[in-house]
Amino acid sequence: MSTLATALKNLLLLLRHSRYFGMGVALTAAFVVVAGGLVAQATAEVRDQGEATSIMRTIEVRSGGQGEPMPLTEARIDELASIPGVTHVRPWVRVGTLIVEADVAAADAGKAGTLWATPYMGVGQPPVIHAERQQLLPLQDDEAILPARAQGASMVPLLGERVVVEYTQRTSVDTGEARHVELHVVGLYDEAVDGRDGPAAMYISESAAVEMAAAAEGIQSDDFYSGLGFPRVIVEVEAAAAVPDAQRRMSELGYAAASAQSLVDRLPVAMRLLDLLARVLTGALLLSCVIAGLTIGAGLIRSRWRDIARRKAVGATNGRIARLLGVELGLFGLLAGAAGVGFGLAVSTGLQLWLGGGNLFGAQLAAGVFSPAIWVLVGLALAPSAAMLIGALLPLARVSVVPAEEAIRTSAG
Repeated sequence: MSTLATALKNLLLLLRHSRYFGMGVALTAAFVVVAGGLVAQATAEVRDQGEATSIMRTIEVRSGGQGEPMPLTEARIDELASIPGVTHVRPWVRVGTLIVEADVAAADAGKAGTLWATPYMGVGQPPVIHAERQQLLPLQDDEAILPARAQGASMVPLLGERVVVEYTQRTSVDTGEARHVELHVVGLYDEAVDGRDGPAAMYISESAAVEMAAAAEGIQSDDFYSGLGFPRVIVEVEAAAAVPDAQRRMSELGYAAASAQSLVDRLPVAMRLLDLLARVLTGALLLSCVIAGLTIGAGLIRSRWRDIARRKAVGATNGRIARLLGVELGLFGLLAGAAGVGFGLAVSTGLQLWLGGGNLFGAQLAAGVFSPAIWVLVGLALAPSAAMLIGALLPLARVSVVPAEEAIRTSAG
């Protein structure tokens, strides 16, 4: 009879004696799969939100530089625009404003509080959910996009209306005066979607935003481009896959560049802890399998001593006996690991179908079913078997070199 056939025949005995350990291995593996699936589902939702706002194709460059300040003037904007893969470089500023008057009797409009006037780029910003026209870019200098809600106040009644916005003109070091501009509200965005501009941004054209920012500094708009420079610029690249290379080139030029792709790491703490727990349990599983390989291997040898003696007596080689016992242990670990992965996938699929699109531990979950990478699943199924064999190396090595006469004598005794 072949080694595999004999090992399969004896596997039932091993399962009966070590069934509780096998169940523990399977349940631990199942938990790791379930946790990995839920974390993957939450990560997919974060990634989808990022891609929905095009934020995954952007790089934020700050004026601080890596060593010394690097004012983001027009010359440096042109330098960034020349990097391969870059499609647009848009200056970023923000200015505090207030809505002081509206054409409609919207009681909530005055409750909006400070709205931060920011250039509308159409990339890396929250999605517009209500609009007067299909294509909002480019915004005219007298147009604005407001959050759908601000400070708990609904801005929906302002869509299509004109509002008077107040900002500050700096007149000296410590003084300023109010200035007003009338803007036409052409869109409302979803303030619940996280973005770099915050939930209280008021999007206007670049030239209008720069004019307000220059007034707040007491300078002319042209001085922002040629002298003062912008606090940051948003660099758009042709595809998300091009972001790492473009960011590396910017860093080599001395710019402080941060990729918005780090958004996928911004999972709620509870989900990160779940991911960490799965990793810790994976390590504990492997360690316990190594220890079990040592103890179960030794116990297996004691329980099979008579069979070992008989095999040695009829001429079985040390290598064949070691392989036979090793295959039994390996099959036991493989069966426990594979059962755990299969059970985990079934439970994970059911949970994700139930929770898909909902909220878990403060994390929004994507619709659909997700699982750890295939190599993770295969590795998790094989790991208990490999760990047990590593732990069993010592007892297997000892029994394989026991002389046949000693084995027979010990068995008879």
